[in-house]
Amino acid sequence: AGNIAHFASVAYDIFAEIGQEGVILSIGSTLSAFTIFFFGLFYVINTFYFSNDIENLLPLPLRPSEILGAKFITVVIYEYLTELIVGLPVMGAFGVRAGAGPIYYLYALFVFLLLPLIPLAIASIIVMIIMRFTNLGKNKDRFRVIGGIVAVMISLGLNMVLQRYTSTGMNPEQLQNMLMEGNNSLIGITSKMFPTSKWAAEAMTNTNSIFGLTNILLFIGVSILAFIVFLYIGELLYFKGVLGISEAASKRKKLKESEFEKSVTPGSPLKAYLKKEIRILFRTPTYFINCVLTSFLMPVIILLPLIAQPNFGESIKEIRKFEFNSEMAGIFVACAFAGMIFIAAMNGVTSTSITREGQNLFVNKYLPVSYKTQITAKILSGVIISIIGMVMILITAIAVMMPPVYLIILSIIVAVPAMFFMSITGIIFDLFNPKLDWDSEQKAVKRSWNVALNSLIGMLIAGLVIFAAIKFQLNMITATLALVCIFSLVDYLLYVFATTKGVKLMSRIED
Repeated sequence: AGNIAHFASVAYDIFAEIGQEGVILSIGSTLSAFTIFFFGLFYVINTFYFSNDIENLLPLPLRPSEILGAKFITVVIYEYLTELIVGLPVMGAFGVRAGAGPIYYLYALFVFLLLPLIPLAIASIIVMIIMRFTNLGKNKDRFRVIGGIVAVMISLGLNMVLQRYTSTGMNPEQLQNMLMEGNNSLIGITSKMFPTSKWAAEAMTNTNSIFGLTNILLFIGVSILAFIVFLYIGELLYFKGVLGISEAASKRKKLKESEFEKSVTPGSPLKAYLKKEIRILFRTPTYFINCVLTSFLMPVIILLPLIAQPNFGESIKEIRKFEFNSEMAGIFVACAFAGMIFIAAMNGVTSTSITREGQNLFVNKYLPVSYKTQITAKILSGVIISIIGMVMILITAIAVMMPPVYLIILSIIVAVPAMFFMSITGIIFDLFNPKLDWDSEQKAVKRSWNVALNSLIGMLIAGLVIFAAIKFQLNMITATLALVCIFSLVDYLLYVFATTKGVKLMSRIED
Protein backbone atom coordinates (compact mmCIF):
# COMPACT_ATOMS: atom_id res chain seq x y z
CA ALA A 1 0.00 0.00 0.00
CA GLY A 2 2.87 2.37 0.81
CA ASN A 3 4.53 1.68 -2.54
CA ILE A 4 1.26 2.32 -4.38
CA ALA A 5 0.79 5.62 -2.54
CA HIS A 6 4.37 6.64 -3.36
CA PHE A 7 3.87 5.75 -7.02
CA ALA A 8 0.61 7.73 -7.17
CA SER A 9 2.33 10.72 -5.55
CA VAL A 10 5.18 10.67 -8.08
CA ALA A 11 2.78 10.11 -10.99
CA TYR A 12 0.69 13.09 -9.86
CA ASP A 13 3.54 15.51 -10.60
CA ILE A 14 4.08 14.02 -14.05
CA PHE A 15 0.42 14.07 -15.12
CA ALA A 16 -0.34 17.40 -13.47
CA GLU A 17 2.09 19.12 -15.85
CA ILE A 18 -0.15 18.21 -18.80
CA GLY A 19 -3.47 18.61 -16.96
CA GLN A 20 -4.10 14.87 -16.74
CA GLU A 21 -3.72 14.24 -13.01
CA GLY A 22 -7.25 12.78 -12.85
CA VAL A 23 -6.05 9.75 -14.78
CA ILE A 24 -4.39 8.53 -11.57
CA LEU A 25 -7.79 8.21 -9.90
CA SER A 26 -9.22 6.51 -12.98
CA ILE A 27 -6.42 3.95 -13.07
CA GLY A 28 -6.69 3.35 -9.32
CA SER A 29 -10.47 2.85 -9.50
CA THR A 30 -10.24 0.59 -12.54
CA LEU A 31 -7.48 -1.52 -11.02
CA SER A 32 -9.42 -1.84 -7.76
CA ALA A 33 -12.60 -2.83 -9.61
CA PHE A 34 -10.91 -5.57 -11.61
CA THR A 35 -9.02 -6.89 -8.60
CA ILE A 36 -12.29 -7.00 -6.68
CA PHE A 37 -14.01 -8.74 -9.61
CA PHE A 38 -11.31 -11.41 -9.95
CA PHE A 39 -10.99 -12.28 -6.26
CA GLY A 40 -14.71 -11.76 -5.84
CA LEU A 41 -15.39 -14.80 -8.00
CA PHE A 42 -13.59 -16.99 -5.46
CA TYR A 43 -15.25 -15.26 -2.49
CA VAL A 44 -18.71 -15.50 -4.05
CA ILE A 45 -18.39 -19.20 -4.90
CA ASN A 46 -17.15 -20.04 -1.42
CA THR A 47 -19.55 -17.80 0.51
CA PHE A 48 -22.71 -18.38 -1.53
CA TYR A 49 -22.37 -22.11 -2.18
CA PHE A 50 -19.62 -23.80 -0.16
CA SER A 51 -20.08 -22.39 3.37
CA ASN A 52 -21.40 -24.77 6.02
CA ASP A 53 -24.28 -22.51 7.06
CA ILE A 54 -26.19 -23.12 3.81
CA GLU A 55 -27.93 -26.24 5.11
CA ASN A 56 -29.09 -24.35 8.20
CA LEU A 57 -30.36 -21.33 6.26
CA LEU A 58 -32.38 -23.11 3.57
CA PRO A 59 -35.13 -24.47 5.90
CA LEU A 60 -35.66 -21.04 7.48
CA PRO A 61 -38.48 -18.74 6.22
CA LEU A 62 -36.03 -16.54 4.34
CA ARG A 63 -36.25 -15.37 0.76
CA PRO A 64 -33.27 -15.97 -1.55
CA SER A 65 -32.66 -12.22 -1.73
CA GLU A 66 -32.42 -11.99 2.06
CA ILE A 67 -29.83 -14.77 2.27
CA LEU A 68 -27.94 -13.38 -0.71
CA GLY A 69 -28.06 -9.83 0.63
CA ALA A 70 -26.41 -10.86 3.90
CA LYS A 71 -23.79 -12.99 2.15
CA PHE A 72 -23.14 -10.25 -0.41
CA ILE A 73 -22.42 -7.74 2.36
CA THR A 74 -20.00 -10.25 3.90
CA VAL A 75 -18.10 -10.48 0.60
CA VAL A 76 -18.12 -6.68 0.27
CA ILE A 77 -16.47 -6.40 3.68
CA TYR A 78 -13.77 -8.84 2.54
CA GLU A 79 -13.20 -6.72 -0.55
CA TYR A 80 -12.74 -3.57 1.50
CA LEU A 81 -9.41 -5.11 2.48
CA THR A 82 -8.51 -5.22 -1.22
CA GLU A 83 -9.45 -1.57 -1.58
CA LEU A 84 -7.34 -0.67 1.44
CA ILE A 85 -4.31 -2.02 -0.43
CA VAL A 86 -5.07 -0.96 -4.00
CA GLY A 87 -7.56 1.92 -4.09
CA LEU A 88 -7.29 3.87 -0.85
CA PRO A 89 -3.55 4.71 -1.20
CA VAL A 90 -4.23 6.23 -4.63
CA MET A 91 -7.16 8.34 -3.41
CA GLY A 92 -5.24 9.44 -0.33
CA ALA A 93 -2.09 10.38 -2.25
CA PHE A 94 -4.12 12.32 -4.82
CA GLY A 95 -6.00 14.22 -2.14
CA VAL A 96 -2.81 15.22 -0.33
CA ARG A 97 -0.95 16.29 -3.47
CA ALA A 98 -3.93 18.19 -4.87
CA GLY A 99 -4.66 19.94 -1.58
CA ALA A 100 -8.23 18.67 -1.80
CA GLY A 101 -10.99 19.99 0.41
CA PRO A 102 -13.67 18.22 2.49
CA ILE A 103 -15.94 17.56 -0.51
CA TYR A 104 -13.20 15.51 -2.19
CA TYR A 105 -12.84 13.26 0.84
CA LEU A 106 -16.63 12.93 1.10
CA TYR A 107 -16.80 11.81 -2.55
CA ALA A 108 -13.82 9.51 -1.99
CA LEU A 109 -15.65 7.90 0.94
CA PHE A 110 -18.70 7.22 -1.26
CA VAL A 111 -16.44 5.74 -3.95
CA PHE A 112 -14.59 3.56 -1.43
CA LEU A 113 -17.81 2.20 0.09
CA LEU A 114 -19.69 1.59 -3.17
CA LEU A 115 -16.92 0.64 -5.60
CA PRO A 116 -17.15 -3.13 -4.81
CA LEU A 117 -20.89 -3.30 -5.56
CA ILE A 118 -20.78 -3.38 -9.36
CA PRO A 119 -17.84 -5.78 -9.88
CA LEU A 120 -19.19 -8.10 -7.16
CA ALA A 121 -22.71 -7.96 -8.60
CA ILE A 122 -21.33 -8.97 -12.01
CA ALA A 123 -19.22 -11.74 -10.47
CA SER A 124 -22.19 -12.98 -8.43
CA ILE A 125 -24.53 -13.09 -11.43
CA ILE A 126 -21.94 -15.04 -13.47
CA VAL A 127 -21.48 -17.53 -10.63
CA MET A 128 -25.23 -17.96 -10.04
CA ILE A 129 -25.91 -18.62 -13.72
CA ILE A 130 -23.15 -21.22 -13.87
CA MET A 131 -24.14 -22.87 -10.59
CA ARG A 132 -27.78 -22.97 -11.68
CA PHE A 133 -26.86 -25.31 -14.51
CA THR A 134 -24.05 -27.20 -12.80
CA ASN A 135 -26.47 -28.36 -10.12
CA LEU A 136 -27.64 -31.04 -12.55
CA GLY A 137 -26.26 -34.43 -11.77
CA LYS A 138 -25.60 -36.79 -8.94
CA ASN A 139 -22.09 -35.66 -8.14
CA LYS A 140 -22.70 -32.16 -6.83
CA ASP A 141 -19.15 -31.46 -5.73
CA ARG A 142 -17.69 -32.38 -9.11
CA PHE A 143 -20.15 -30.19 -10.97
CA ARG A 144 -19.54 -27.28 -8.61
CA VAL A 145 -15.79 -27.57 -9.11
CA ILE A 146 -16.38 -27.44 -12.86
CA GLY A 147 -18.68 -24.45 -12.35
CA GLY A 148 -15.98 -22.66 -10.35
CA ILE A 149 -13.42 -23.28 -13.08
CA VAL A 150 -15.80 -22.00 -15.75
CA ALA A 151 -16.51 -18.86 -13.70
CA VAL A 152 -12.81 -18.10 -13.35
CA MET A 153 -12.21 -18.76 -17.07
CA ILE A 154 -15.04 -16.40 -17.98
CA SER A 155 -13.56 -13.67 -15.79
CA LEU A 156 -10.11 -14.09 -17.33
CA GLY A 157 -11.59 -14.12 -20.84
CA LEU A 158 -13.62 -10.99 -20.11
CA ASN A 159 -10.52 -9.32 -18.72
CA MET A 160 -8.56 -10.19 -21.86
CA VAL A 161 -11.29 -8.92 -24.19
CA LEU A 162 -11.59 -5.63 -22.30
CA GLN A 163 -7.82 -5.14 -22.28
CA ARG A 164 -7.68 -5.75 -26.02
CA TYR A 165 -10.59 -3.37 -26.55
CA THR A 166 -8.88 -0.71 -24.50
CA SER A 167 -5.54 -1.09 -26.26
CA THR A 168 -7.12 -0.83 -29.71
CA GLY A 169 -9.64 1.87 -28.92
CA MET A 170 -7.37 4.86 -29.53
CA ASN A 171 -4.82 5.59 -32.24
CA PRO A 172 -1.65 7.62 -31.54
CA GLU A 173 -3.02 10.82 -33.12
CA GLN A 174 -6.12 10.78 -30.94
CA LEU A 175 -3.99 10.13 -27.87
CA GLN A 176 -1.70 13.07 -28.72
CA ASN A 177 -4.68 15.38 -29.21
CA MET A 178 -6.13 14.40 -25.83
CA LEU A 179 -2.80 14.99 -24.14
CA MET A 180 -2.68 18.49 -25.62
CA GLU A 181 -6.23 19.25 -24.49
CA GLY A 182 -5.52 18.73 -20.77
CA ASN A 183 -8.54 18.90 -18.46
CA ASN A 184 -8.13 15.23 -17.52
CA SER A 185 -9.26 14.03 -20.93
CA LEU A 186 -7.35 10.76 -20.49
CA ILE A 187 -9.84 9.61 -17.86
CA GLY A 188 -12.14 8.37 -20.61
CA ILE A 189 -9.41 6.08 -22.00
CA THR A 190 -8.26 4.50 -18.77
CA SER A 191 -11.83 3.82 -17.62
CA LYS A 192 -12.97 2.00 -20.75
CA MET A 193 -12.32 -1.36 -19.08
CA PHE A 194 -14.72 -0.41 -16.27
CA PRO A 195 -16.94 2.60 -17.18
CA THR A 196 -18.07 3.33 -13.61
CA SER A 197 -14.45 4.22 -12.82
CA LYS A 198 -14.90 7.25 -15.08
CA TRP A 199 -17.77 8.58 -12.98
CA ALA A 200 -15.79 8.03 -9.79
CA ALA A 201 -12.69 9.78 -11.17
CA GLU A 202 -14.67 12.64 -12.71
CA ALA A 203 -16.50 13.22 -9.43
CA MET A 204 -13.32 13.36 -7.36
CA THR A 205 -11.52 15.66 -9.82
CA ASN A 206 -14.43 18.11 -10.14
CA THR A 207 -15.48 18.60 -6.53
CA ASN A 208 -16.12 22.33 -7.01
CA SER A 209 -18.59 22.04 -9.87
CA ILE A 210 -22.03 20.59 -10.61
CA PHE A 211 -20.27 18.18 -12.98
CA GLY A 212 -18.64 16.44 -10.01
CA LEU A 213 -21.95 16.23 -8.13
CA THR A 214 -23.68 14.78 -11.20
CA ASN A 215 -21.01 12.09 -11.59
CA ILE A 216 -21.02 11.03 -7.93
CA LEU A 217 -24.82 10.77 -8.00
CA LEU A 218 -24.60 8.73 -11.21
CA PHE A 219 -21.98 6.48 -9.63
CA ILE A 220 -24.09 5.97 -6.49
CA GLY A 221 -27.28 5.36 -8.48
CA VAL A 222 -25.79 2.79 -10.85
CA SER A 223 -24.05 1.00 -7.96
CA ILE A 224 -27.32 0.66 -6.04
CA LEU A 225 -29.11 -0.39 -9.24
CA ALA A 226 -26.53 -3.12 -9.81
CA PHE A 227 -27.18 -4.44 -6.29
CA ILE A 228 -30.95 -4.45 -6.90
CA VAL A 229 -30.52 -6.30 -10.21
CA PHE A 230 -28.30 -8.83 -8.45
CA LEU A 231 -30.98 -9.46 -5.80
CA TYR A 232 -33.69 -9.83 -8.47
CA ILE A 233 -31.67 -12.38 -10.45
CA GLY A 234 -30.77 -14.11 -7.20
CA GLU A 235 -34.48 -14.58 -6.45
CA LEU A 236 -34.79 -16.49 -9.73
CA LEU A 237 -31.59 -18.54 -9.68
CA TYR A 238 -30.09 -19.00 -6.22
CA PHE A 239 -32.31 -21.66 -4.66
CA LYS A 240 -32.28 -23.71 -7.87
CA GLY A 241 -28.49 -23.76 -7.79
CA VAL A 242 -27.99 -24.36 -4.07
CA LEU A 243 -30.65 -26.99 -3.32
CA GLY A 244 -29.19 -30.43 -2.77
CA ILE A 245 -25.83 -29.01 -1.84
CA SER A 246 -25.25 -31.72 0.75
CA GLU A 247 -26.09 -34.59 -1.59
CA ALA A 248 -23.30 -36.79 -2.79
CA ALA A 249 -23.04 -39.59 -5.31
CA SER A 250 -21.96 -43.10 -4.49
CA LYS A 251 -20.72 -45.80 -6.79
CA ARG A 252 -21.82 -49.40 -6.48
CA LYS A 253 -19.39 -51.79 -8.05
CA LYS A 254 -19.27 -55.52 -7.67
CA LEU A 255 -15.69 -56.52 -6.95
CA LYS A 256 -14.07 -59.65 -8.24
CA GLU A 257 -12.29 -61.84 -5.74
CA SER A 258 -8.84 -60.65 -6.89
CA GLU A 259 -9.96 -57.02 -6.67
CA PHE A 260 -11.36 -57.55 -3.18
CA GLU A 261 -8.13 -59.18 -1.98
CA LYS A 262 -6.13 -56.31 -3.42
CA SER A 263 -8.36 -53.75 -1.73
CA VAL A 264 -7.89 -55.30 1.74
CA THR A 265 -4.19 -56.10 1.40
CA PRO A 266 -2.13 -53.86 3.73
CA GLY A 267 -0.09 -51.29 1.82
CA SER A 268 2.26 -48.42 2.54
CA PRO A 269 0.84 -46.05 5.21
CA LEU A 270 2.63 -43.15 3.52
CA LYS A 271 1.06 -43.95 0.15
CA ALA A 272 -2.39 -44.39 1.67
CA TYR A 273 -2.25 -41.13 3.64
CA LEU A 274 -0.86 -39.24 0.64
CA LYS A 275 -3.69 -40.54 -1.51
CA LYS A 276 -6.16 -39.34 1.13
CA GLU A 277 -4.63 -35.84 1.12
CA ILE A 278 -4.74 -35.56 -2.68
CA ARG A 279 -8.32 -36.81 -2.89
CA ILE A 280 -9.51 -34.27 -0.33
CA LEU A 281 -7.80 -31.45 -2.24
CA PHE A 282 -9.38 -32.46 -5.54
CA ARG A 283 -12.81 -33.49 -4.24
CA THR A 284 -13.50 -30.56 -1.92
CA PRO A 285 -14.57 -27.64 -4.14
CA THR A 286 -13.24 -24.91 -1.82
CA TYR A 287 -9.84 -26.57 -1.46
CA PHE A 288 -9.62 -27.32 -5.16
CA ILE A 289 -10.41 -23.76 -6.21
CA ASN A 290 -8.12 -22.11 -3.67
CA CYS A 291 -5.21 -24.58 -3.51
CA VAL A 292 -5.10 -26.55 -6.76
CA LEU A 293 -6.64 -24.27 -9.39
CA THR A 294 -4.03 -21.56 -8.81
CA SER A 295 -1.37 -23.89 -10.27
CA PHE A 296 -3.34 -24.11 -13.50
CA LEU A 297 -4.22 -20.42 -13.63
CA MET A 298 -0.77 -18.94 -13.06
CA PRO A 299 0.45 -19.33 -16.68
CA VAL A 300 -2.81 -17.81 -17.91
CA ILE A 301 -2.42 -14.83 -15.60
CA ILE A 302 1.18 -14.36 -16.74
CA LEU A 303 0.26 -14.55 -20.43
CA LEU A 304 -2.94 -12.51 -20.20
CA PRO A 305 -1.39 -9.04 -20.68
CA LEU A 306 0.58 -10.35 -23.66
CA ILE A 307 -2.39 -12.12 -25.28
CA ALA A 308 -4.56 -9.02 -24.83
CA GLN A 309 -2.28 -6.97 -27.07
CA PRO A 310 -3.47 -6.56 -30.67
CA ASN A 311 0.02 -7.37 -31.98
CA PHE A 312 0.30 -10.58 -29.94
CA GLY A 313 1.89 -12.54 -32.80
CA GLU A 314 4.57 -9.93 -33.40
CA SER A 315 5.37 -9.79 -29.69
CA ILE A 316 5.94 -13.55 -29.62
CA LYS A 317 8.28 -13.31 -32.62
CA GLU A 318 10.33 -10.60 -30.90
CA ILE A 319 10.60 -12.64 -27.70
CA ARG A 320 11.79 -15.69 -29.64
CA LYS A 321 14.65 -13.68 -31.12
CA PHE A 322 16.23 -13.58 -27.68
CA GLU A 323 19.53 -15.47 -27.59
CA PHE A 324 20.57 -17.42 -24.49
CA ASN A 325 24.28 -16.88 -23.91
CA SER A 326 26.14 -18.38 -20.95
CA GLU A 327 25.43 -15.52 -18.53
CA MET A 328 21.81 -15.10 -19.57
CA ALA A 329 21.27 -18.85 -19.24
CA GLY A 330 22.38 -18.60 -15.60
CA ILE A 331 19.84 -15.85 -14.97
CA PHE A 332 17.18 -17.93 -16.75
CA VAL A 333 17.88 -20.86 -14.42
CA ALA A 334 17.68 -18.54 -11.40
CA CYS A 335 14.37 -17.14 -12.70
CA ALA A 336 13.06 -20.70 -13.17
CA PHE A 337 13.94 -21.46 -9.54
CA ALA A 338 12.34 -18.22 -8.36
CA GLY A 339 9.22 -18.88 -10.41
CA MET A 340 8.85 -22.32 -8.90
CA ILE A 341 9.30 -20.87 -5.41
CA PHE A 342 6.47 -18.45 -6.15
CA ILE A 343 4.13 -21.13 -7.57
CA ALA A 344 4.76 -23.50 -4.65
CA ALA A 345 4.17 -20.74 -2.10
CA MET A 346 0.94 -19.50 -3.67
CA ASN A 347 -0.97 -22.80 -3.73
CA GLY A 348 -1.20 -22.91 0.09
CA VAL A 349 -1.44 -26.71 0.21
CA THR A 350 0.99 -27.36 3.05
CA SER A 351 0.58 -24.00 4.80
CA THR A 352 -3.08 -24.97 5.45
CA SER A 353 -2.60 -28.75 5.74
CA ILE A 354 -2.97 -28.89 9.54
CA THR A 355 -5.58 -26.13 9.63
CA ARG A 356 -7.74 -27.98 7.10
CA GLU A 357 -8.08 -30.88 9.53
CA GLY A 358 -10.11 -28.58 11.80
CA GLN A 359 -11.93 -30.19 14.69
CA ASN A 360 -11.35 -33.61 13.14
CA LEU A 361 -7.64 -33.46 13.89
CA PHE A 362 -8.20 -35.71 16.91
CA VAL A 363 -8.96 -38.53 14.44
CA ASN A 364 -5.36 -38.35 13.23
CA LYS A 365 -4.20 -39.17 16.75
CA TYR A 366 -5.92 -42.58 16.59
CA LEU A 367 -4.83 -43.56 13.09
CA PRO A 368 -2.26 -46.36 12.84
CA VAL A 369 0.01 -43.88 11.05
CA SER A 370 2.85 -42.09 12.78
CA TYR A 371 2.91 -38.29 12.97
CA LYS A 372 6.13 -38.33 10.96
CA THR A 373 4.42 -40.23 8.15
CA GLN A 374 1.45 -37.87 8.23
CA ILE A 375 3.70 -34.80 8.02
CA THR A 376 5.72 -36.37 5.20
CA ALA A 377 2.55 -37.16 3.25
CA LYS A 378 1.32 -33.59 3.64
CA ILE A 379 4.67 -32.26 2.37
CA LEU A 380 4.52 -34.60 -0.63
CA SER A 381 0.96 -33.49 -1.42
CA GLY A 382 2.23 -29.91 -1.66
CA VAL A 383 5.07 -31.02 -3.93
CA ILE A 384 2.68 -32.92 -6.22
CA ILE A 385 0.40 -29.89 -6.63
CA SER A 386 3.47 -27.72 -7.24
CA ILE A 387 4.54 -30.13 -10.00
CA ILE A 388 1.29 -29.28 -11.78
CA GLY A 389 2.27 -25.61 -11.65
CA MET A 390 5.79 -26.42 -12.86
CA VAL A 391 4.46 -28.34 -15.87
CA MET A 392 2.06 -25.51 -16.77
CA ILE A 393 4.79 -22.87 -16.48
CA LEU A 394 7.22 -24.95 -18.57
CA ILE A 395 4.60 -25.43 -21.29
CA THR A 396 4.02 -21.67 -21.29
CA ALA A 397 7.77 -20.90 -21.45
CA ILE A 398 8.32 -23.40 -24.27
CA ALA A 399 5.40 -22.00 -26.27
CA VAL A 400 6.45 -18.37 -25.83
CA MET A 401 10.25 -18.34 -25.56
CA MET A 402 11.28 -21.70 -27.08
CA PRO A 403 14.36 -22.07 -24.82
CA PRO A 404 17.00 -24.73 -25.60
CA VAL A 405 16.31 -28.25 -24.33
CA TYR A 406 19.23 -28.14 -21.88
CA LEU A 407 17.75 -25.07 -20.19
CA ILE A 408 14.41 -26.83 -19.80
CA ILE A 409 16.16 -29.80 -18.17
CA LEU A 410 18.16 -27.54 -15.83
CA SER A 411 14.98 -25.65 -14.92
CA ILE A 412 13.31 -28.91 -13.91
CA ILE A 413 16.35 -29.90 -11.83
CA VAL A 414 16.41 -26.64 -9.84
CA ALA A 415 12.61 -26.70 -9.48
CA VAL A 416 12.70 -29.85 -7.33
CA PRO A 417 14.47 -28.34 -4.27
CA ALA A 418 12.37 -25.19 -4.71
CA MET A 419 9.13 -27.17 -4.44
CA PHE A 420 10.31 -29.09 -1.38
CA PHE A 421 11.56 -25.90 0.28
CA MET A 422 8.23 -24.09 0.11
CA SER A 423 6.23 -27.22 0.99
CA ILE A 424 8.30 -27.84 4.12
CA THR A 425 8.30 -24.21 5.27
CA GLY A 426 4.54 -24.12 4.71
CA ILE A 427 3.81 -27.04 7.00
CA ILE A 428 6.25 -25.72 9.62
CA PHE A 429 4.30 -22.44 9.76
CA ASP A 430 1.03 -24.35 10.04
CA LEU A 431 2.36 -26.63 12.76
CA PHE A 432 3.35 -23.64 14.87
CA ASN A 433 0.14 -21.72 14.22
CA PRO A 434 -2.79 -23.96 13.21
CA LYS A 435 -6.29 -22.45 13.06
CA LEU A 436 -8.54 -25.39 13.85
CA ASP A 437 -11.61 -23.49 15.03
CA TRP A 438 -13.46 -22.87 11.76
CA ASP A 439 -17.01 -23.56 10.64
CA SER A 440 -16.53 -23.37 6.88
CA GLU A 441 -13.85 -24.68 4.54
CA GLN A 442 -13.45 -21.19 3.14
CA LYS A 443 -12.24 -19.90 6.51
CA ALA A 444 -9.68 -22.71 6.69
CA VAL A 445 -7.91 -21.53 3.53
CA LYS A 446 -8.78 -17.83 3.44
CA ARG A 447 -8.27 -16.75 7.04
CA SER A 448 -4.92 -18.38 7.61
CA TRP A 449 -1.98 -15.98 7.82
CA ASN A 450 0.33 -18.94 7.25
CA VAL A 451 -0.27 -18.78 3.49
CA ALA A 452 0.60 -15.09 3.38
CA LEU A 453 3.66 -15.58 5.56
CA ASN A 454 4.91 -18.50 3.48
CA SER A 455 4.33 -16.50 0.28
CA LEU A 456 6.27 -13.57 1.74
CA ILE A 457 9.22 -15.84 2.58
CA GLY A 458 9.01 -17.30 -0.93
CA MET A 459 9.05 -13.91 -2.63
CA LEU A 460 12.01 -12.82 -0.49
CA ILE A 461 14.00 -15.96 -1.36
CA ALA A 462 13.08 -15.63 -5.05
CA GLY A 463 14.23 -12.02 -5.13
CA LEU A 464 17.52 -12.84 -3.42
CA VAL A 465 18.25 -15.69 -5.84
CA ILE A 466 17.68 -13.52 -8.92
CA PHE A 467 19.70 -10.68 -7.37
CA ALA A 468 22.61 -13.04 -6.65
CA ALA A 469 22.54 -14.47 -10.19
CA ILE A 470 22.72 -10.97 -11.69
CA LYS A 471 25.16 -9.55 -9.13
CA PHE A 472 27.71 -12.36 -9.45
CA GLN A 473 26.99 -13.03 -13.15
CA LEU A 474 26.55 -16.75 -12.58
CA ASN A 475 26.69 -19.02 -15.60
CA MET A 476 24.16 -21.81 -15.98
CA ILE A 477 26.33 -24.59 -14.49
CA THR A 478 27.37 -22.53 -11.46
CA ALA A 479 23.81 -21.31 -10.90
CA THR A 480 22.38 -24.83 -11.16
CA LEU A 481 24.95 -26.43 -8.85
CA ALA A 482 24.68 -23.64 -6.29
CA LEU A 483 20.90 -23.75 -6.16
CA VAL A 484 20.64 -27.54 -6.05
CA CYS A 485 23.38 -28.02 -3.43
CA ILE A 486 22.41 -25.17 -1.12
CA PHE A 487 18.67 -25.77 -1.14
CA SER A 488 18.95 -29.56 -1.00
CA LEU A 489 20.90 -29.16 2.23
CA VAL A 490 18.42 -26.58 3.53
CA ASP A 491 15.51 -28.87 2.58
CA TYR A 492 17.06 -31.77 4.47
CA LEU A 493 17.61 -29.69 7.60
CA LEU A 494 14.08 -28.28 7.43
CA TYR A 495 12.63 -31.77 6.90
CA VAL A 496 14.49 -33.07 9.96
CA PHE A 497 13.14 -30.12 11.94
CA ALA A 498 9.59 -30.68 10.66
CA THR A 499 9.64 -34.40 11.53
CA THR A 500 11.15 -33.94 14.99
CA LYS A 501 9.96 -30.64 16.43
CA GLY A 502 6.87 -30.84 14.20
CA VAL A 503 5.94 -34.24 15.60
CA LYS A 504 6.09 -32.82 19.13
CA LEU A 505 3.96 -29.84 18.12
CA MET A 506 1.38 -32.05 16.44
CA SER A 507 1.17 -34.36 19.44
CA ARG A 508 0.44 -31.39 21.72
CA ILE A 509 -2.32 -29.92 19.57
CA GLU A 510 -5.69 -30.21 21.40
CA ASP A 511 -4.04 -31.87 24.43
